[in-house]
Amino acid sequence: MHSGTGRLLTPGQCYTGGSRFTSCVQDQQEGSLCVKTPQDGPGTPVNQRSVCPWTYDVTRDRNRYPERLTEARCCNATCQLTSGSAGSSQCEQVTYNVPVLYTTSKADETGTCVYDLRFEQMAVGCSCAVKPE
Repeated sequence: MHSGTGRLLTPGQCYTGGSRFTSCVQDQQEGSLCVKTPQDGPGTPVNQRSVCPWTYDVTRDRNRYPERLTEARCCNATCQLTSGSAGSSQCEQVTYNVPVLYTTSKADETGTCVYDLRFEQMAVGCSCAVKPE
């Protein structure tokens, strides 16, 4: 993490003056192209072989530890099925609650930064599911 002065901060340090951190930025992970139809072949990752292919996006928040988190994003709204049931199904994100630490403006008696533990719901993949009625 970097302080507002350009000084590198490591987890556990606080910078209490001025603007401490930049805001949350999203960027796409290199090489994370969206494949619209399932692929096959040796070594093809599961996210590209799925009937609901997905790609990964990286979110960055300099107020959070870990600073970078990778989240799945579905490439299609509908499942890529060969049977006629594709109209009754949809691609949905599979999520998991991930523990993360956020910096606070507080420090303990030794000057060590106090963190706030939160749980963020992150998409870890996509699955084909029957559309809710």
